[in-house]
Amino acid sequence: MTGRELPPVCIGTYTLASVWAGDPEQSKAALAHAVDQGLALFDTAHAYGRAERILGTLFADRLRRDRDSLVLCSKGGLELRDRPGAATPFVPNSRPEFLRSSLLTSLSRLGVEQLDMYLVHWFDPEVPVDEVAAAMRDFVDEGLTRAVGVSNFTVEQLTRFTATAPLDVVQVPYSLFSRDVEREILPFAQRHDVTVLGYAALAQGYLSGTFGPAPAFPSSDFRSQSPDFGGDRYAARVAATARLSDIAARHGVRLPELAVAWARSHPVTAIPIVGVQAPEHVDALRRALTIELTGADLDAIRRIVEPVPEMDFAGLVS
Repeated sequence: MTGRELPPVCIGTYTLASVWAGDPEQSKAALAHAVDQGLALFDTAHAYGRAERILGTLFADRLRRDRDSLVLCSKGGLELRDRPGAATPFVPNSRPEFLRSSLLTSLSRLGVEQLDMYLVHWFDPEVPVDEVAAAMRDFVDEGLTRAVGVSNFTVEQLTRFTATAPLDVVQVPYSLFSRDVEREILPFAQRHDVTVLGYAALAQGYLSGTFGPAPAFPSSDFRSQSPDFGGDRYAARVAATARLSDIAARHGVRLPELAVAWARSHPVTAIPIVGVQAPEHVDALRRALTIELTGADLDAIRRIVEPVPEMDFAGLVS
C-alpha cells in the first residue's frame, strides 16, 4: 500500500483531542513507548488538531533524523462550524480546495513534508466522488502523501472512487459490536487489495470491560446523549462483555486484549486502531498480538455477540 510493511496495530490519537484525554504526560509516554515497541503507525486527523500538534512536537527529532521510522495517517474533510444545538460541530466538506488546505495544515502541525496516508474523513454528499478522487490522486502526484483512502464510505461510494483514482486504504468502524463491515467492505478490500484500518476497536469504551451496570458519563461526554450508550443496547453490551471477559481470562488476558486479537483474526486482516493513554496500554497491545484464538474460541465469541445490537456510527457527523 505505502510500499512498507505496516505494524499489526495502529495507535489512535482521537483521545488526545477529546473529552477522553487523560494525563498528557502519560499519553506522551505511551506514544513514545509504542514506537519503542515497534508500533509506530499513528492515526490522526485535521479535526484532531491538538493531537497532530502533540505528535509533531513529541517526535520532531525522530522525524527529522529518520522520517520513515513513523507511519503517519491523517484525515481531512471535516469542517468546524458554529452549530448551536447540533450533536457535533463538524460537517463533511470534501471540496478539493478544503481537502488540500486541511492536508497542508496537517503537514505543518506534524512537521513533515509528506504523509504516509491521507484519507477523506467522511463522505460528503455535496461533492461528487469523482472530484474527490481526482483531488486525492493529485496529492499523491504532488508528493504530499504516499497513499490515499477514505473513511466511512459505503461499497457503492468506494466503487465510484476507484473509477477515478487508486484506493489504498479504507477506514471503518470494526469491533465485536460493529461487525457489519464483514458483509461487504472487507470482501471489497480483499478483492481490490486495499488496506483496512478498523477504528473504535474497543467499541468506544465498551470493550475496556470497565462499564458498570448503569451508564455513568459526564454531560461533556457525547456518550451521555447517545442512544448507543443507554437503555437496552447498553444493558445487552455490558452483559456480553462479562461473558467475553471469561474467554479472555482463559487466555490469561483482559477483555481489551481479547477484542484486539479478535479484530485481527478475520481472514481479511483489519489493522485495529486503539488509543493508548499510558505505557501499560501499549504493553497490553503487545500481549494481544500473542493471543491465538481457536475455532472454538471464535465460535463462542460469535454466539455471545450475534444477539447484541450493532453500534451506529452514522450519526457521529451529520
